[in-house]
Amino acid sequence: MSRRRTRSAGERVQNHPDPSHGCADPVSCSRPFCAPSSAGVRLVAAGSTRVVVHELPGWPISASALFERLNAMISREHLVDIAGTDPFGAHRHFPLLVGIRVSGRVPQHLDFDPGEALRLSRHGSGPDVDHLVRAWCCALLVITAGDHTDDLNDTAPQLVESCLALGGDVPRLAERLLAWRAVTEEPGTVGRPGRDHGGADPVALLGLVLLRAADDPADPRLGDLARTLADTFTVPARLPSGHPPRPVQQVRRRWRHLIDTVLAPLAPTGSDLDRLITALRPADRGRRAPRQKAPAPR
Repeated sequence: MSRRRTRSAGERVQNHPDPSHGCADPVSCSRPFCAPSSAGVRLVAAGSTRVVVHELPGWPISASALFERLNAMISREHLVDIAGTDPFGAHRHFPLLVGIRVSGRVPQHLDFDPGEALRLSRHGSGPDVDHLVRAWCCALLVITAGDHTDDLNDTAPQLVESCLALGGDVPRLAERLLAWRAVTEEPGTVGRPGRDHGGADPVALLGLVLLRAADDPADPRLGDLARTLADTFTVPARLPSGHPPRPVQQVRRRWRHLIDTVLAPLAPTGSDLDRLITALRPADRGRRAPRQKAPAPR
């Protein structure tokens, strides 16, 4: 009798459809997405984290298309690796990452858990980087609102690089995500007095230009975007209202590899792209000559 009850309980655990079934050791559990409950974290549809405040004519936008495509490929092992980038908080990150993966929804606001694991995974680099993991983490960082350290300039270059490495339809879906990010703002800032929402985020637009140029440098839509960005980075006063100014040197440093590998070979093919490259790459004539030592007093 006792043996029968024990076997029945084991069968119920194995067939339980809820990924947060309360396993005592989720990391070692054989179930694909076993985790303790992640209750208390509000998960929402990807498109509801920000508000569209203006348009980008001719460019389709989507907050969810790339995330859904990548999310379907993320495995339990990937989530264990992501959580493990913060070894002291992995036990807290893991169930929250599982909740995101299984539900296909994202946090309304990205707190330290699991935000720290996503940020650490974002900085993966080198020949052994897992581009699927990095792209998934970067997509979440682009979609959700985080703290003051979540600067798009720190995330978009890695997103673009990983999506280009993954290939297929992923770069086109990344274009839609960055176009969405460019024309949206966080809900708490939309009604702020004196905010005119006058332009799209130039960092998101730079990522969009790189993705499109890598796929089709002859796309007629590139000209307008390249001119807008060249003006923005040449004349900082033209930066759209509501977007904090970033030193051009900071943008150059983050995007240098992609500028050199994607845009630079295309410079002779179009004056607009050439202007943008000139605005983003440091000019030799702008470098200061080394200061000479003053002669020693006699």
